[in-house]
Amino acid sequence: MSGSVQITFRAATLEGISAINLFRGLTRDFGSATQLTQFTASSLKAGADTTYTDTSTALVGKTVWYTLQIVPSNAANQTIEHGPQSI
Repeated sequence: MSGSVQITFRAATLEGISAINLFRGLTRDFGSATQLTQFTASSLKAGADTTYTDTSTALVGKTVWYTLQIVPSNAANQTIEHGPQSI
């Protein structure tokens, strides 16, 4: 990692989605990851790329894991974690 990392994802549909949260961790363990940002469904466009730039210089030279957490609009449903993905 040389100072920044761009994370890009695309949601094919936003039906049933309240938000998508982006987490970063230094291990594959989602429980120890830190939330970087939240993209509300109203700020996303189905089928379009969404990009976030992680500029933390404290991570240079370390293996970093990113996970997307999909938050349902119906609170009775469970969140879905997609990842982790190492950069």
